[in-house]
Amino acid sequence: MAVTRRTSPNASKLRRNSTDADRTAFPKAKNFHVIRFWNNDVLMNMEGVLSAVLGELASVQAAPPSPNPLPPAGEG
Repeated sequence: MAVTRRTSPNASKLRRNSTDADRTAFPKAKNFHVIRFWNNDVLMNMEGVLSAVLGELASVQAAPPSPNPLPPAGEG
């Protein structure tokens, strides 16, 4: 999961949407779930942000194990 924060709710919606899409493309390509919060939410409502993150974690299905796991310690 990738958690990001936005700097200003006052940025134009068009600019914000293209920036969000740009920032989301790479992590999504790597199978990350992306959620975003405004800076002021992080600063003024940390408990709510943490609660939302925990809720998202509970709802996101875990990725299957890698078909190429790391070798045991000392064997790589």
